[in-house]
Amino acid sequence: DLAGHGTHCAGIAAGGAALGPPISGLLLEHFWWGSVFLINVPVIVLALVAGRTLVADGVVCLTLRRPDGGPLPSWTPGAHIDVLLDGDAHGLVRQYSLCGHPADRGAWQIAVLREPQGRGGSAHVHDQLLEGVGVRVRGPRNNFPLRPADRHLFIAGGVGITPILPMVEAAEAAGADWRLL
Repeated sequence: DLAGHGTHCAGIAAGGAALGPPISGLLLEHFWWGSVFLINVPVIVLALVAGRTLVADGVVCLTLRRPDGGPLPSWTPGAHIDVLLDGDAHGLVRQYSLCGHPADRGAWQIAVLREPQGRGGSAHVHDQLLEGVGVRVRGPRNNFPLRPADRHLFIAGGVGITPILPMVEAAEAAGADWRLL
């Protein structure tokens, strides 16, 4: 069941013709020879900054929600979103790990460290993404998933803890033995 996983799937192959609008979060394309090919294409969502908290020196935690209060795409521990900071998918885009609770479909949380010597993304988040401001986000995607295991050793430091927090929570819920360094 791919519905509700935060991706649209689109067919790929030469000469494809769309069957129609997304169906349960999927966009299928059908080809003249009758085959359907699916690839994941992350959804772009408009989110509002519903909360903003300074959680450490130079680190702001943003809570993002849909403007209509509806559910956000689901995610798993280790997932991240792309934040389209200038509203354009081809402009200033930064990836931030989701650090809230995967079961909470009403909100996503990200933590962003201000990097004074950075390329502008963290400064934009700190200076422009105030409570009530809308921002476009793409995803979530998970290139760093938590794999099932009896034991986990987590190693993290600084803001790098963000993808680890939901992993620790999931390991604990699964009854796994875990340790955080």
